[in-house]
Amino acid sequence: MKKYVVLYNPYSGKGNGLENAKKLEKILKDAEITYEDMIRITDQPKYIRELPEDTTLIFTGGDGTLNRVINAIYGMPLERDILYFPAGSGNDFINDLELAHDCAPFPINPYMQELPSVEVNGKCYRFINAVSIGLDGYTCEMQEILKSKGKKKSYKLIAFEGLMGKYRTCGGSVTVDGVTERFEKIWLAAAMFGRFYGGGVMMGPTQSRFNEEGLLTAVTIHDVGRLRTLFLFPSITKGKGEQYPEIVEYRKGREITVNFDRPTAVQIDGDVISDVTTITVRSGRQ
Repeated sequence: MKKYVVLYNPYSGKGNGLENAKKLEKILKDAEITYEDMIRITDQPKYIRELPEDTTLIFTGGDGTLNRVINAIYGMPLERDILYFPAGSGNDFINDLELAHDCAPFPINPYMQELPSVEVNGKCYRFINAVSIGLDGYTCEMQEILKSKGKKKSYKLIAFEGLMGKYRTCGGSVTVDGVTERFEKIWLAAAMFGRFYGGGVMMGPTQSRFNEEGLLTAVTIHDVGRLRTLFLFPSITKGKGEQYPEIVEYRKGREITVNFDRPTAVQIDGDVISDVTTITVRSGRQ
C-alpha cells in the first residue's frame, strides 16, 4: 500500500483546508494517508529531509499556501518529488498552467526553479504568480482585516468599494531595467510572473512563466479618473488592458522597482505586507 503525508493549510479554501485536503481520498484510492497541519511544522526543510523514503509528500492549499511552501524550502536540494494538490479559493497558479481545479496531485519541483523575488522593507521573498502594490494590496489587506473580525467579503466586492472611493491613488514611479517613468495617479502597479492573481484576474495576458529570457511583465494602471477606472476595470482584469494604452502600461523586463509617494499595502501571491512605499522585483534568471 502506497503511503502519503498530506500537509494542509487549515486556513486555505475559506477555512476548509482539511476538508478540501481529504478530497484526495477519492483520487488516491487504497492508499495510507496521514494528514498534518503545516502551520504546526516549524522547520519544513527538516521535516521533508526526515520523511521515510517510501512516503510521498503532498502539499494542499491555494496560492498563499504555495507561496509559503516555496519561501520555506526554496534552494533546498530536493531529492524527492514534492506534489501539490490545489485546494484554495483562487488557484491562480493552476489557472496559469491551464489545469482543472480538481486535477490530481502533480510534482511542483520543475516550477520551483529560478523563481523571481521581491524585496520589501529589506526582506526578500520568492513568488510564483505576482506581486502588486496599490489597489490590489489594499483589497487583500482589507480581506485580512475583515477575516480577523470574523467577517468575509469577496476580492471583487472590496476592489469595487475601493474603486468607488475607499482606495486613494497617489503619485509614484515605475522603473523597468533602469528606465523610470513618473505617474501622478497610480491605481496599481504589478509585476507578473504568471498571467493571473486575485482568483482569476488576468493582469498579465501576454506573460509566460516559461519565457527563455526570464522576463517579467510590469503593469501600471495610471492617470485616469475614478469613474472611468470603475467602468474599464472589468475589461482590464480580463486581460484586455491593451485596448487602453493611455491608462494601462505594459513593459517587460528583469528588474522592476516601484516607488509610491505614500505607504500602501503590497500583496505577494495574496499575502499582504502593509505600509510599503518601495518594492524591487527581480527575475529568477540572472
